[in-house]
Amino acid sequence: MRLSRDDKHISEARELFEASADSDFYTLMRGVSVREKQWVQFGIVPPLWHPCANCEAGRADLRSTRAHRQTPKANRERGTSGRCFSPRRSAAPLHHGGLHRPTCIRRSQGTLDCELTEGRQGTLVRESVVQTAKLFVSASIREVPSRTSENLTLLSLASAVKREWIEEMFPQQVNSRVEHLYDTARTNEWPQLSSSASGDLVIHHEHQRDVEPSASGRCLAEAWRKGYFELPLFNHEVKQFVARVNCVAAVMPELDFPAFDEAALVAGAARAFSGLSLAKEAQATPLKDNFVAHLAPEQRGWLNEIAPQSIPWAEGRQLKLQYAENALDEDGEAVSPEAQVKIQECFQLKEHPHICEGKLPVKLWLCTPDGKRLEATFNWPAFRSVTYPKLKLQLQKKFSALLWP
Repeated sequence: MRLSRDDKHISEARELFEASADSDFYTLMRGVSVREKQWVQFGIVPPLWHPCANCEAGRADLRSTRAHRQTPKANRERGTSGRCFSPRRSAAPLHHGGLHRPTCIRRSQGTLDCELTEGRQGTLVRESVVQTAKLFVSASIREVPSRTSENLTLLSLASAVKREWIEEMFPQQVNSRVEHLYDTARTNEWPQLSSSASGDLVIHHEHQRDVEPSASGRCLAEAWRKGYFELPLFNHEVKQFVARVNCVAAVMPELDFPAFDEAALVAGAARAFSGLSLAKEAQATPLKDNFVAHLAPEQRGWLNEIAPQSIPWAEGRQLKLQYAENALDEDGEAVSPEAQVKIQECFQLKEHPHICEGKLPVKLWLCTPDGKRLEATFNWPAFRSVTYPKLKLQLQKKFSALLWP
């Protein structure tokens, strides 16, 4: 079966045995029919068991023999001939039965990669004749080593099936639900009625006209988090709000601030996108109020006190703080917000600035008078007494016009 399809002899043999793209069992059954005719021709009694049952060819032959001898009854029930697998005839489609489990669905036309139940993936072997069917079942599923760390799941002995057969044979395992999907090609979401087999394998989609507002909003939000489109209004202001909430949640867990994890980000965007169906509509929708709604009313007031956007500074100014995207570092320690200041402005400080009720120091980036960074400190008094004397002479030479304490 692995010989070249371009070989004329092999092509002729394939035409004889691979007369149907519906099932690999047709190929095996046709082989059995030809073999039995040859036995009859030479006066040999066909055996029930193949002598080479331990080899792969023998096992396949044995399976085909069993299936061949089980077929007449099913054919009679359908009103068809029990000897429908003669190489000179067109094979009749196999109906539902034991061969049609488990179910596999091809990811897209032209690929051998398939989805299985329970979130598994598999690959149809290239020797299979079932090369175009979207939905099929595989009577043989095996794992083989691959070049990656995970094994490769190979599907073989496949038979094409119809959704109606599955719904007829296993109604208790088929359920239907309305869900919203995002179309990456059309950049919009659309509602559909989905039918699933064995609980999680979607075998059918049917377009629906009406949009369910909350479901459509969540669909767009999930598409955004998957990177299907950008949100210009998920801007610095909104990102800093998220970072401030996460900072408080990490530093002061006793306040029960709900952190913005992945689910919370999707929920905030979903509230904003409720009832929308186009990516361009989502991109034009303000987000801040819906993200603020993640907090209880009293927590919104506490946030400005505990993790302010800026702190009082010299000459009545406000020093803007920059909060980190990740509230915790690799060691699980809280990450301080940052601010950049000129070193000469810090000499009036009596204490180092903190947030979260004094629990988290601000990271001050100390700069030269012309704005170039010198060093960062989490403790200005200690820096002034230990490190500044080492830098004072250098600063006096370069910036002689200033008086350095």
